[in-house]
Amino acid sequence: MRLCKPHAATRLPRRWPKFWLNVGCLAVFGQLAAMAYLTWWELSWDVMEPVAYHLTLLYGCFAYIYFLVTRGNYLDYGPFQE
Repeated sequence: MRLCKPHAATRLPRRWPKFWLNVGCLAVFGQLAAMAYLTWWELSWDVMEPVAYHLTLLYGCFAYIYFLVTRGNYLDYGPFQE
């Protein structure tokens, strides 16, 4: 008698890393939203430094999403080669 089905034993280890990577992505976007709210609405800080910080964090978010979609390095040009 088998204790677990073969596909269930391989599905569970793949599910948790995916879950935590998605939670991390949501956390980074939450940080971006919270910092934007505090910077421009609560503190009314209107200088260039927070703009540069938010753009840098946004580019990091885009790289994170690219990693989640392709599971590869953002410097890997494989999908763009002929």
